[in-house]
Amino acid sequence: MIIKGQTKVENYIDFQDVEPKNPVKGQKYYDGDKVVTWTGNEWKTVVNPTQLEKDVANAAQAGENAGVAADEAMTEAKEARTRANSAVDKADKANEDITIISNTVNGHTSQISSLGDNLNLRVKKDDVINQINISDESILIDGAKTHITGKTTIDEGIISTAHIKDAAITSAKIKSITAGKIEAGTVKGITLTSETGIGNFKVEGPQAVFENTETKEKAKLSENGLLLFNKNNQMQSQITQRMVNSSYFGTSNINTYITVGSIGVGDDVADEGSGEFRVVDYDPRMAQENGMGDGRDDYTYLNMRANALFANVIRVNYAERKDGVVNNNLYLQPRWGYEVRLTAPGTTGGNSTYQDLRAKDLYANVLQSNNANGDNHVYIRPINSGELRVMNPDNTSYRNVRMNNAYVANIVKPAAGDLYIGTSGGLMIQGRGLWEDGNWRPVYAQSFNNKSLASLKTDIKKYPDGALNVINGSDIYNYKTKADKGSKYEATKVGLVIGEGYQSPKCVQSDDGTGIDVYSMASVAWKAIQELSQETKDLRSEIDILRRELNNE
Repeated sequence: MIIKGQTKVENYIDFQDVEPKNPVKGQKYYDGDKVVTWTGNEWKTVVNPTQLEKDVANAAQAGENAGVAADEAMTEAKEARTRANSAVDKADKANEDITIISNTVNGHTSQISSLGDNLNLRVKKDDVINQINISDESILIDGAKTHITGKTTIDEGIISTAHIKDAAITSAKIKSITAGKIEAGTVKGITLTSETGIGNFKVEGPQAVFENTETKEKAKLSENGLLLFNKNNQMQSQITQRMVNSSYFGTSNINTYITVGSIGVGDDVADEGSGEFRVVDYDPRMAQENGMGDGRDDYTYLNMRANALFANVIRVNYAERKDGVVNNNLYLQPRWGYEVRLTAPGTTGGNSTYQDLRAKDLYANVLQSNNANGDNHVYIRPINSGELRVMNPDNTSYRNVRMNNAYVANIVKPAAGDLYIGTSGGLMIQGRGLWEDGNWRPVYAQSFNNKSLASLKTDIKKYPDGALNVINGSDIYNYKTKADKGSKYEATKVGLVIGEGYQSPKCVQSDDGTGIDVYSMASVAWKAIQELSQETKDLRSEIDILRRELNNE
């Protein structure tokens, strides 16, 4: 063993939170929070700070144990000095094989004693004795202060116990060491054990191993990553180039990538032949002897929460749940009272730009126009000659349509039979403006049939008034409608006019007094024809009488 004077290794691991002054690549130290290593350009974290704190505490305990051992060594040294002094006393009393050279100057006594197989060099002042005792078994150096300078070589040295306050050792082989503080450049073949004895740390080849000696669970740290093993030495988790898993997962870069490899083709994957990213409940059965297993039959899917999701396809997860339910529906669940919105990338809230939605069937309680883009209309666009149909869920019969206004080019009943238009009031045929200002439109049909069954009527009485009087008491006018001015309906019309100063009989007016009941008007005209017919018969009778009188018949 070689001991060099004035040699000191500084700041390899500094538990006083002092950064090394001149770090070299691979050098480590504890910065008060974690253990870091110098890469040549920066400090990089390499050790879990919690585990390191435990190791530091263990090292501190080891230092205290070293102090106790050093005190014991001092006690042994005192006992050896006592034995040496006793040997000298015996030599003073012996009469043969004794050689003593003694000198006293200013209270200092120097003495060389030879007792055959024992040589003693001693300097004494009062109670202070410094001496070297040489025998055929050992050499004792006993002194209050011992100073060795220059290069000192000790071959096969054995130090049973020692208290070294500040030593710089470039190379040493020590089977066991107890110390309060250790500063070293390189430590080989070391095992650190916790104070409780249930955990240790050691270096195996290129990797560091942290082990719980009770549960036999351990972690291995190397340049390839961090691997966690259970008591059966089966890998449970890994942080490597292949996989990262922990309670928190992220990156200091802008993007975090989760990559999966290719798996077999099947209908339980998002795209045939590609692997999937799955969020599942942790289950130890996922681990296999050869590493992380697929375990697709051994887990339950969990929720995934994010601010935004960018994906090409969103499909239903039809895997069986814990309650045995297999769900084939895909649910989009906004918070209560809010909406599902399809918007362009980067647009939300007040600046939303909405996108199209394409689907086979749509089931909804309400279909409403999105007026965010300034459009108040709802468009339903069948393609080519397709139709808009309102059907029962089983598509076997049609359902009702209810609305305030309907703008259509044609109303067609597809099957044979009658077309019913049912209202609680009248049927109004007006211009598209639907203004009640006389903007009425013609009705074209083959015939108009008014229901006239007796079973549909009450208070039936013969018309009492003379129809000719009604007709003769009316005025017929030429007129144009104000609403049709400038349109193709501006032509001059002929008819009755309802208003103050105009002669329009009440019996042919509509119930609200704003229009003419054509059926009533035709019925009055019918009655007038009957009256004219009767007058014609009466006149013919009178003519026949006059003709017979003239002809003396």
